[in-house]
Amino acid sequence: MMNTNGDRHMANATYQKQNGTLPGAGRQYQAAPEKQSTPVDKPMELDQAPGITTTDDLPGLEEFLLTFDEERETRCEDTSGNRIADSDGLRNNTAPETESSTTSESSATGDHRLNLPLSLADFQQSMFLRGMSPASDSIAYNYRQPGVSNFVLFSSYSFVSADTLWNLDGEEMTFLEKQRCLYLPAQAAMDEFVQQYFLHVHPTLPLINEQDFWAMYNAQPSEAMSTGRVSLVVIQAMIFLACPFVPQPVLDSLSLTSVHQARAEFYSVTKTLFHIDGCRDDVSSAQSALMLTYHSPTIFDKTNSYWLSTAIHFARQAGADRCGATGGSPKGQAALKRLWWRCILRDRIMALSLWRPMQISLTDLDFDRLGPLEDDVRQEIRGSAVYDPATKRMLAQLVGCLCELSVVLNDILTICYTTTPDANDPTQTLTQLKDSVSRLSEWHDTVVPKFHLPSEVPGGHESLNLFTNAIYIYYFTAKACLNNHILYLIGKSGDQNKSPYAVWCASEELGESLQSITQSFADLEERNLVRYLPNTFVPLSLLPFLWHVSEAKDLQNQPVGSVQGDFGVYRDVFSMFGKLYEETDSVLKCTGIEDTER
Repeated sequence: MMNTNGDRHMANATYQKQNGTLPGAGRQYQAAPEKQSTPVDKPMELDQAPGITTTDDLPGLEEFLLTFDEERETRCEDTSGNRIADSDGLRNNTAPETESSTTSESSATGDHRLNLPLSLADFQQSMFLRGMSPASDSIAYNYRQPGVSNFVLFSSYSFVSADTLWNLDGEEMTFLEKQRCLYLPAQAAMDEFVQQYFLHVHPTLPLINEQDFWAMYNAQPSEAMSTGRVSLVVIQAMIFLACPFVPQPVLDSLSLTSVHQARAEFYSVTKTLFHIDGCRDDVSSAQSALMLTYHSPTIFDKTNSYWLSTAIHFARQAGADRCGATGGSPKGQAALKRLWWRCILRDRIMALSLWRPMQISLTDLDFDRLGPLEDDVRQEIRGSAVYDPATKRMLAQLVGCLCELSVVLNDILTICYTTTPDANDPTQTLTQLKDSVSRLSEWHDTVVPKFHLPSEVPGGHESLNLFTNAIYIYYFTAKACLNNHILYLIGKSGDQNKSPYAVWCASEELGESLQSITQSFADLEERNLVRYLPNTFVPLSLLPFLWHVSEAKDLQNQPVGSVQGDFGVYRDVFSMFGKLYEETDSVLKCTGIEDTER
């Protein structure tokens, strides 16, 4: 998003007037016309949520629907669409242990149907009241046995550790073998999975020291004891995360016909291994559980919250929440620091994107003792096999910016997604939110200079655009939630007539934030980078799209170019997400698109 001009994402009311066109101008994508004045600016109420029933009065939407329908008919031929009773259960009922799915997840996070404020959050809440359970059934995939010849036993790789498996009895080992948990892709495919992991996952999920990993990965068998090894369950989880990013021919070589099937296969393998082998170290358990939080068959499914609570549990067992206050080797303390920071970041991002309460409370955090993560990531600068030092240095800086944003998000998420939204005094909460607005603006003003992308960075420029856009989407989503909650509290306190300017400001900031999210998606789509976004961004695309639908209804007499541009962006974004992530269909159901007459 940020290129040499560095000012494409200034979050103020003059941005659109000054720039006129948005990223991706080649697609005839123009800035939206200014909204006509309305009697009262207020947050979107439930009865105002845009239910899409026809396309006659929404220019551009009909093309969006028809094109997306054609894409859906041709993609993911292995998807059956059948419902199963326990999609997250092991594929064999004889498994010794599975997670207690709905009960444990609900106890860890609370029922998030009751945790949302009104207005836009009311519309979010309505998604969960359409007869779909938060622990809704997942889509079942036609299972095709992977090609045996393209998989090898894990012991073929000297860098993989599975020492604790020998504690299992014969029946458990036989079960793991039948479920193919003990097999990994052959060398050529493994190389691709690992490279894609460090290209597209590791920059914002630096759980593992990349320099140390490559030393282990490339070591000779005789050197394994000195370089160290990686737990088998962590390797399987890394492959699961890398599935959307490897070329389709690599998946074909493993007899996996789509990204959906590959993700389902490696998730099942990793989960089975995680539950049966209970003797591994706490750090490996926390790392693999954190990676499995990216399993999300629908946006209503709370399995990812279960995995997050599991990761936090094992991180605490390992002492990650006390790193810096206890003894231990510098290398061990650095690993714990990475782990705890990633738990914090994942907790905040899941709360922001899925409208759920945070699981790590402010009382559990001591940022002064923890220290910045950026310094640790900088140690990898000259040890990457996929990025040059200049790019790696900037990626480390982006990680630091993301950590700083997570600190600012603490108060925002605590207020906006609390389990008791009506417990606090509205006036006092408004004051807290206005303070959060200031801190969020300070963060933005601080990081904008850091996001200037130098043209001399060879080969890494597109990745930097990917991750800067991703961070800005987080930022503008937080800003939209913040201003929507301010509007809700002003209305609740009855001060909307006394504070028309405050209402106008919050309303404008809300609209600009949602428009800016669209700008980021447009920039990514124009650069063909949407396919490298994690599934976290599928639900993050929902609210700005719904806002554009609502705006299109309000602007029926305006030129249609900008409306078509907005719908064109989301048509392409949803089309790509649909090829990669199974939860896309559940997001589209929330828009009412599937019920639209075409």
